[in-house]
Amino acid sequence: MKTANEMEKEFLDGLEDNYGQNLKSWMEVIRKNNFEKLGQIQTWLKKDYNFRHTDAYMLAAIYLNNGKPVYGNENDLLDNQIGKYEIMRPLFDFVSEKILKTVPGSEREIKKTYVSFKKKREFAAVNVKKDEIRLGMDLGDRPFDDKVKKANLTGPMASISHMVVISDNNRFDKNVEELLKTANGRVNEYKIA
Repeated sequence: MKTANEMEKEFLDGLEDNYGQNLKSWMEVIRKNNFEKLGQIQTWLKKDYNFRHTDAYMLAAIYLNNGKPVYGNENDLLDNQIGKYEIMRPLFDFVSEKILKTVPGSEREIKKTYVSFKKKREFAAVNVKKDEIRLGMDLGDRPFDDKVKKANLTGPMASISHMVVISDNNRFDKNVEELLKTANGRVNEYKIA
């Protein structure tokens, strides 16, 4: 499955071949029409220029991002998420490494508004806040308690149902490791009877 970054790059690489103009020219064409909303631009591109739905969405999103790729590269995406809370970077790096070690074979994928952890499917997600890391997990119908709360994260799918708040390295303990293993097991290691 391609990442958003890969899909955007593929779209941009083929933009002129598929739709007759380069990115700079398309930005000027859109600007001349004084569009302000993504949906307006997308509909117009589909109707007047026969853009495919996803391609129209991507070009509209790039236009509204001042003509720059929305997804860029992973370092830019991560810098955008952590930039205003740079003091949280060491804790984020610690939590990220602990997740990858706790669930061998998992990988980290930087999304626009959050960081995803997955094997085949996403089992955990992270948001960086001013003074905490919110670690969301797919824990199904597990009851909430004083440590494991209802997920309150920006970005991931609704299946990321629970979260723990990590404000220092000591909060990532054996209980958090077990929760991550449980989430991964639910999502990636189910058995078909």
